[in-house]
Amino acid sequence: MKDFIVWRKKWETGIKKIDEQHKHFVEIINRTYVINGAKKDRKKVESILGDLTEYARIHFSTEEEYFQETEYPDMKEHMEEHEKLLGKVLNFNKRFESKEDISKLVEDFLKFIREWLDDHLAQYDQKYVPWLTENGIK
Repeated sequence: MKDFIVWRKKWETGIKKIDEQHKHFVEIINRTYVINGAKKDRKKVESILGDLTEYARIHFSTEEEYFQETEYPDMKEHMEEHEKLLGKVLNFNKRFESKEDISKLVEDFLKFIREWLDDHLAQYDQKYVPWLTENGIK
């Protein structure tokens, strides 16, 4: 089966650890897509949502450590964006726990995550790249 998301150059930051984490997000998304194309398995969806939630926390923590280390001037704004995104991910977990129709949930999740990649990775994260790289984060 073809991947739902193929890694794009425009998402790269040039910061090794962040790019690796972003690529892992793409892998999680593609696992979700495979489940959506096959028989909907609540246990698999639960596992993926758990992976995504945990990985979002790890990833946001990595970025925030870099922000603090380099005294990134837009740190507060970016961290607020992280809170919003994490809130949306947690909302998908709540919807799952409410026994919502799995097809609709996965469809909405895939739409959300695709928009997140194009918005957050391609635009929002690119704002901090010059600052971090100029301050020694590679």
